[in-house]
Amino acid sequence: MKFKKSNNKTKENSEDLLNKAYSCKPNELKDLLEEIKAKIKSDGHSEILSRAKSVTTTRMILNQEKAANGL
Repeated sequence: MKFKKSNNKTKENSEDLLNKAYSCKPNELKDLLEEIKAKIKSDGHSEILSRAKSVTTTRMILNQEKAANGL
């Protein structure tokens, strides 16, 4: 069996993206999503990157609903 080597730098970078997903400003979410997609494309899927993508897209949807409802 072959296992993909885990790179601590990659893991730290992925965790940084996850932290950004929770804390970035709403107007920066689209750019962050593109950055996460590029990271997934270059490094492959990981649980942390999938969570970051999910958090980002959820926040984008909630912001759109909030704007539509005029809140």
